Amino acid sequence: YGTALLLVDISGFTRLSTLLNVESLSKAINTYFELLIKQVEEHGGDVLKFAGDAFFAEWREESDLDLEEAVLQAALCGASIVKRYSKYHVPQLNDISDSDGNLDHALLDVHCGIGVGQMACLHVGNNESRREFLFVGEPIEQVSAAEALAKHGQLGASPEALEILENTCDVELPEEPEEGSPAIIAWNGERYFEPEDESLMEDLEQYRQEPPSYLSMVLSPKIMDPLKQQMSLYVHPAIRFNNSRNVIANAEIRSVYTIFVKPDIKPCIKGNSEDDEQLFALLNDIMGVTTRVLDRFKGHLRQFIVDDKGVVLIATWGQRGATFPNMVTEKGLPATIAIHDALKIQLDVQSLVGATFGKAYCGVVGGTLRHEFAVLGPSVNLAARLMSSANN
Repeated sequence: YGTALLLVDISGFTRLSTLLNVESLSKAINTYFELLIKQVEEHGGDVLKFAGDAFFAEWREESDLDLEEAVLQAALCGASIVKRYSKYHVPQLNDISDSDGNLDHALLDVHCGIGVGQMACLHVGNNESRREFLFVGEPIEQVSAAEALAKHGQLGASPEALEILENTCDVELPEEPEEGSPAIIAWNGERYFEPEDESLMEDLEQYRQEPPSYLSMVLSPKIMDPLKQQMSLYVHPAIRFNNSRNVIANAEIRSVYTIFVKPDIKPCIKGNSEDDEQLFALLNDIMGVTTRVLDRFKGHLRQFIVDDKGVVLIATWGQRGATFPNMVTEKGLPATIAIHDALKIQLDVQSLVGATFGKAYCGVVGGTLRHEFAVLGPSVNLAARLMSSANN
């Protein structure tokens, strides 16, 4: 299907974690996420997936929203986010400053990228232990390149998105990009594109006002119980059986062993059903091989995602339900080697792996309607960098 994709990347959490206790940190993180996600919802989009301190949102081409309108909605949303929430002062830090009385260290900041094109969504995993929702397609690479160009407070657009945006807007860029390169289309409160057609904006406003179609019907236990069981497979085991009414508040700082695994495959959809089905089957097999090893060594799959780094699986030990004596030497490291070997032996897939051990924030991040369990911190970021290192 055709879609406009927005990547929203937040910075400042690592510094924040050194200044706040876990309760205040959780409140600060989720207050900020709630504000950003609300912008997506108000512009008619939906959050597809969180990626640490970032998230992907989409505007899918539908009967009442063509691709030009979808790109414009994504661009308007990204511009609104960087205008409203760049250099965001965390309320919990109003009374804290550095030795020079400077409050800049208390800021959260954001930058974004948009892309457009064909994507495919799929569900991988099994019906017993763990499942994941994946999406693949060219827009992921586009938003990653556009977001990488954007500095704090900026919105970048891929050349494909910019070309479509020019069909509905008067675009005046302060600096012309090189051919085939992304461009900055908004910076803080300044927007470098302006919709040309007022009636189009009225149509978009009407589209935004339509309520999201969340499941609200009352179902019998006979139907609900199996449905809850299937849905629970998408939830991280650390909170899967948490009966608290406010799981967002149940955050902790824990010592966590983290591994990032990058299978060496190209997640490209070609529009050819045979080739695409082979890719989808391989992604499902990678999920299966990894989760079987994790089950054997009592680890938790944190996430399976396709992002700017490629196909990535993240696994952890140390959070609730996966803490053991000697867990690094007897669980984490053997599992790390076993996953790498199993992917090669069973699927003939090479992989790059990065692993670290350190303090991390473990808890739910996001807004009221869209959130997930995350593990955030410097050691987690380091594992990702080790995985992608040229020396690995």
